Amino acid sequence: MPTSLSVIGAVLLKYEGLAFEPKPPVHFDQAPFRDASGFATTLPYVVVTDDGTTFEQTFGHRPVENTAFRFDIFAGSLTAADAVLHGIRFDTGAVDDDLGFDFAGDLPLNGLQILSMLPANVIRALDAARDGTARQVFRATLRYAVSCQRNA
Repeated sequence: MPTSLSVIGAVLLKYEGLAFEPKPPVHFDQAPFRDASGFATTLPYVVVTDDGTTFEQTFGHRPVENTAFRFDIFAGSLTAADAVLHGIRFDTGAVDDDLGFDFAGDLPLNGLQILSMLPANVIRALDAARDGTARQVFRATLRYAVSCQRNA
């Protein structure tokens, strides 16, 4: 399985490995206007955004790295957005199966150890954009906070 040197890279890899269906395509930072075939991007889709990393000094040269990121889920209905939200949080398992992102202790990281991954909040709203047929777009934003430390 591929690994990443960054939390955000590992988040994208983990998302691709989730088994829930239907799983919309994921994009980093912003969705493209067109897909790989040249067609307009269609709903649903997910955008992962890096909200930054801060460092906490510890003894030695291994600070705790706190990374915040979010999933913005864009869908044609609130029900569809919530289904994707549930898939990201729990994948195909129960709440305590640790298959999704909530409280995950496993990210495909190279050189970093996960200390904690906590869901921070969820916000559901209508997006300002419209889809290709001028219908409303529903957005669910799911924020996470990840703490990790470099391996010695």
